Amino acid sequence: MPREYHDALIRLYADKNKSVAKIKEGEEFKNLRDEFAQDRDFQKELDRIEVAKTQVKTAIEEAKTQPTSVRRAIQFLIQTRGDDRRRDLCHELIVAGYRPDWTAAQQQYFDDAWERIKLDYDYFLSFTTRYPAGVPGDNPVNTAYKHFIIAEIGIDRYKKADRKKTNLLAEAVNGLLSQPRIKGFYFPHTQYDNALTERKLEAACDSCLVFVQLVQTIMFDVPNGRTNYCFFEWNRVMTQFMGADRERRILFVVAAPNRNVLLDVLPFIDYNDWHGHISQKDAPYLPEVPFRDNATLTAIRRKFQDIIVPEIRGAWFRLIEQAP
Repeated sequence: MPREYHDALIRLYADKNKSVAKIKEGEEFKNLRDEFAQDRDFQKELDRIEVAKTQVKTAIEEAKTQPTSVRRAIQFLIQTRGDDRRRDLCHELIVAGYRPDWTAAQQQYFDDAWERIKLDYDYFLSFTTRYPAGVPGDNPVNTAYKHFIIAEIGIDRYKKADRKKTNLLAEAVNGLLSQPRIKGFYFPHTQYDNALTERKLEAACDSCLVFVQLVQTIMFDVPNGRTNYCFFEWNRVMTQFMGADRERRILFVVAAPNRNVLLDVLPFIDYNDWHGHISQKDAPYLPEVPFRDNATLTAIRRKFQDIIVPEIRGAWFRLIEQAP
């Protein structure tokens, strides 16, 4: 089993004072190599660890202070996201070779940062497909934001979509959030049709760095005895998100022309804290675009380009910069 020699190789290669060449000159390495000479996977594992060792050393070795060392270690591991095997190897080398030199506070911060680095998603997009009962035709949100949606997802997709059941504004928003090296959780389920919905949403909430909720006033009505998934998701992240930066990791975008529209809503009693949380935030408000208006389209895009996307990216930079 690779684990028989994996731990020994990690221990050897974690020595930050020795180069790869120097490690391979040592008796312990030679004995290990001879012991597993017939194991075809040994050389593969050795090659992976040597590459990781070189990358870790390059990323951290010039740090002049312990805080710089911690920050560089965290930055490097963030950069390895997307390649879990390499990320985990590098983490093992850092833990064995660099972490012991850090203060207790730095070690704890690094360990907490590692838990975030392992998260599956940069953001979770929360939204609803609900609209007032008895409204004929398309979901009203698709009509109110028709030309923004078309501008983002294309006329063909708009025409072919089930505009009664689908929230195409959420689809358009997700497209704006899905920038290079930003991975999101977007689950366009048809509400109430999936017994696994709550488990999927719960797991994804627990594995996102930033929570983005597309707010519509219909969310504050009780959905006829069924689960209000938007409330469920907000409540989950409020419980799970820890740290002084929690508020910056919870973002709202309101599908309404201005804050007064939100304040005029009298929410169901259980939703008071949720509604209050959104109302108190300096959230972007999205003007409706039932008719094509290039200036409005540009203004909406800028709300995501200048506010929401930088906050998602910024969550990673803060994790680096705030290391003690």
